[in-house]
Amino acid sequence: MGGASNRSLVLQRGESEDVVPPPATTPATPDLPLPAHRTMPEFVGGADTDARVKVMFGSCQLVGKKHAMQDCVSVTTIKLWPDAREGGKGEISVFGVYDGHGPTDACVRFVASGLPACLERQVARLSATAVPEWAAVLYDAFVECGDEWIACAENPRSGCVAAVALVAGLDVVLANVGDCRAVVTHPRLGCVQVTRDHRANDPDEARRVVEEGGFVRNGRVLNVLAPSRAFGDTDLRQSADGSLNEVVTHRPDTYFVNVTLDHVGQAVMILASDGVWDEIGVREAMDIVRAELERAPGDLNNAARALAERAEQLNDDDISVQIVTWDRLLR
Repeated sequence: MGGASNRSLVLQRGESEDVVPPPATTPATPDLPLPAHRTMPEFVGGADTDARVKVMFGSCQLVGKKHAMQDCVSVTTIKLWPDAREGGKGEISVFGVYDGHGPTDACVRFVASGLPACLERQVARLSATAVPEWAAVLYDAFVECGDEWIACAENPRSGCVAAVALVAGLDVVLANVGDCRAVVTHPRLGCVQVTRDHRANDPDEARRVVEEGGFVRNGRVLNVLAPSRAFGDTDLRQSADGSLNEVVTHRPDTYFVNVTLDHVGQAVMILASDGVWDEIGVREAMDIVRAELERAPGDLNNAARALAERAEQLNDDDISVQIVTWDRLLR
């Protein structure tokens, strides 16, 4: 069973022990993710962060040239309980990019609507007096949604990958399965890939597949699937005795990002499907987005479209882009 790994990244000026530095032997390159960090910092959220900033977003989707659209995006706002410490009501925003594969779009459409619903149910189960462990909440929502699809799957060959961001004011928890990717700006490290792609040609993922009883051939799980983690793909999870294994798993990795007040107005997060990342590096993608935001401040849909259209020039795949920024609320 593949467990979740956690990483933290603090977006702030100057040095901090919470910032994960690049390995000493590897130069800090914007096209590589930060090294893994196994502990999640305490989440401090609720009305205190919501009162200081507003979260803004824009998106764009373009249909590929080879088949019908199998990408989805989702934006959900989930209300929290009244916060006794602040006397107000909090909320979280959830952004998701989903990339389907297989003969139908059944799985990707199920997950794009079902995962936010699972997350709402997970949030409803939380205690109003405890600090939420958002990484665990998001992880459990992935598992619950994936299990629900398997229980009612119409097509065992339908599947999808996903990257989801849970945003509570200045705090962000991300989770992913597969090769949808999240990228953020960092004032000291530049542009940073936060999520780690799950592909069968990755040595760690290939090892996990083998440990679960499968194999990797030609860079594909069971010589079929390039992503090593995904929702669905039930036909690839069948053991010889008829039980389901986790050769392909929907158990995500989770990541933590904190955007400090000093970085509000500068921080940008991009969520996108592999229709972008297969052709465009993270630095180039962020340069495209930042250039459009300088030209048309606040027009996040236009910035998302600029990145999507650049990717469309380079490949025939479906393309989905979401952009998230933060700004101070006026007192």
